Amino acid sequence: MKCEDLSLFCFPIADPEMQYKIAQYHLDSIGEPGKNSTYVKHNHWLKKAAEQGHVEAQFTLGLNFGWVEEDYKLAEYWLKKAHQNGHPEAVKELLLLGTLDFEEYLSHLGNEG
Repeated sequence: MKCEDLSLFCFPIADPEMQYKIAQYHLDSIGEPGKNSTYVKHNHWLKKAAEQGHVEAQFTLGLNFGWVEEDYKLAEYWLKKAHQNGHPEAVKELLLLGTLDFEEYLSHLGNEG
């Protein structure tokens, strides 16, 4: 990919919160999710933020891989990261994917409240 085709891809933005906001900006202009260039940019910035521990980015990336791209291995990877980092909805998505161990779920329930 060329820099001129990717707008903000070319700028070194290291802050995960800013990366997440850029991803959300691209999401707002996607319309129908898919493999269009805006969706690619959205996932690019989500991944950058998620790799730095941004929990909401990890969760959203997991949703994208699971429900849009149907890459369940990557969905599980990112949703487990989000779950381990305390995202309250990640456990439900892992259950829907069928990838959460029952003992892990019970452990999660024990840690709530």
